[in-house]
Amino acid sequence: LIDQILLEGKTFYSTWKFGDIDSNIEVKYNDEVVYKENTVVEKPALDPTKDGWQFKFWTVDGVNEYNFASLVTGPMTIKAVFTKIHTVTFVYGNGQADVEVKVLDGDKVSKPSDPTWADHEFKFWTADGATAFDFNTAITGDMTISAKWTGINTVTFVYGNGQANHVEYVLDGDKVAKPQDPSWEDNRFDFWTLDGVNAFDFDTAITDDITLTAKWTKIHTV
Repeated sequence: LIDQILLEGKTFYSTWKFGDIDSNIEVKYNDEVVYKENTVVEKPALDPTKDGWQFKFWTVDGVNEYNFASLVTGPMTIKAVFTKIHTVTFVYGNGQADVEVKVLDGDKVSKPSDPTWADHEFKFWTADGATAFDFNTAITGDMTISAKWTGINTVTFVYGNGQANHVEYVLDGDKVAKPQDPSWEDNRFDFWTLDGVNAFDFDTAITDDITLTAKWTKIHTV
């Protein structure tokens, strides 16, 4: 392996140079093996390697794979074609270890199974932190794709009338539905309250676990 050149920033060529030919009679291979005209070149037993690249095939014209069954008819240079390997890192964010996937330049990365996380809902995989990643995208460089999560909040309704508390699970940023007004003998239901004083606004976005308590007024009989 004598020369190494990089073409178009993506394809790596490792060049084997053949020596001078005397009257097109024989070809010198690596200055060690001689190939006579109308014989075939022996394909190397081992594919060449290059860190960060994957060997594709041998070529003479830089485009097509060389046919080692072809007869030698003159001096030539056979080059090894490599394709860049990119690393796609999946970041789960739920305590699960990150996963690195190797992808050839121009190929697509497979979508992993949706992860899980207690008290969270998985939304989508994202590369920009905002929008869902399109897994039909051709990979052209190293990149990180992260799991986007929505927290799940608990809203506990405390009745105070002997009725068991009720829990609703609400996605972060969503609203909780107002339950049917409860009843209690000799009491009037006024409203649901978060602070014990004011009526809770059910148009409020839920962003944390909260407890809503029924506010009652005692009815006295005269």
